[in-house]
Amino acid sequence: RKNRSEYTVVKDTVAWPQSFQAAWKPVFSDHDNSVIAPVRHKGKWYLYKDGEPFWKPKFEQLWKQVIAPHTHRVAAVAAPAFGKWTVCEQEKCWELRVNGMIHDLFYSDDGQKLVATVKHNHFWDVAVDDRLWGLSCDRLWQPAVNGNGKIIAVRMLRNGKYRLAINGDLLPESFDMAFDPVIHPNGKNIILKTILNNTYSRTFLN
Repeated sequence: RKNRSEYTVVKDTVAWPQSFQAAWKPVFSDHDNSVIAPVRHKGKWYLYKDGEPFWKPKFEQLWKQVIAPHTHRVAAVAAPAFGKWTVCEQEKCWELRVNGMIHDLFYSDDGQKLVATVKHNHFWDVAVDDRLWGLSCDRLWQPAVNGNGKIIAVRMLRNGKYRLAINGDLLPESFDMAFDPVIHPNGKNIILKTILNNTYSRTFLN
């Protein structure tokens, strides 16, 4: 913050030459050591890289930018219009729009799958590469993803019961308590810890 109304980004004690109305948290790119940050200019939000415009589109809001491992693609949570949230990747926005929020946004370890947790019409859901799972739950936690993004699992709460969804499919079992699923190092099995009727269980799912 340069003064009461001007912001910029500083890298290694060197400030970007421009001044902005606001700026959100910058992130480093492991690929080229560049810095990417959302900034507000003339009432709109833009994505800048090392002090220069990076994406052409402007937004009502833009933040939570992430950089994909290996592929180096860039994605961010954006609002093309007021109150309409989506995800934009490489300047192109998903068709999905939600009216609540987008909470988590991250890539799989290989940089191929882009995963988001979203809230729409007061219910939570998971979206992967612009496809909504349709869970409509009261609460969910950050999904677990294996290295290549082929297995995505999330615990969720609906009507007071805990459930597990895998790759968009909701398992039929419900529990009094469930803990975050863990994907086995082999990348194929899921370890699930649950409590039902005061009995603790640990299950290996294939």
